Amino acid sequence: MILVVSTSSPLVSVALLNEEGVLAHREKIAPRQASPAVFEMLRELKFDPATADFFVADVGPGSFTGVRVGVTIAKTLAFAVGKQACGISAFKLITGERIAIPVRKNEYLLSTGETVSSLPPGISGYGEGFADQSYPLARNASLKDLKPLAPELLVPDYRLEPSISFPKQPYHS
Repeated sequence: MILVVSTSSPLVSVALLNEEGVLAHREKIAPRQASPAVFEMLRELKFDPATADFFVADVGPGSFTGVRVGVTIAKTLAFAVGKQACGISAFKLITGERIAIPVRKNEYLLSTGETVSSLPPGISGYGEGFADQSYPLARNASLKDLKPLAPELLVPDYRLEPSISFPKQPYHS
């Protein structure tokens, strides 16, 4: 059994897979609440980490913090039970041939690697520019895309530099 966790978007998703397909899955809109949502869904599924063959995280692109949450959950569970971990691109978890993921305000990353400010027609994805939202879903993971590795090697796939600002005045205690 394989646990897949996707927390890179406002929709948090978990799935249990095996060679025959999806055994169980849960999804929940939970912006900025990814970690509690994942553990709530795992309790609903009565998931025992010791039964997993390995753990998979959506490595992005997507929400900077959301991606880190999913990667940390997969790595922690893998370390806790002595198993391997694996990453999968958010693009592989969204249905459609042409996909866009919001990366900044009014900016999208296309599955081709191009960054655009306006969405081309006939594209799947989520965010303000979409009438029909297509989120990354853990249940869309394909075993052929998964290559388990040591948990410490699992890292987020950041495509853009973080957009941070530095304080105007340094903090002094």
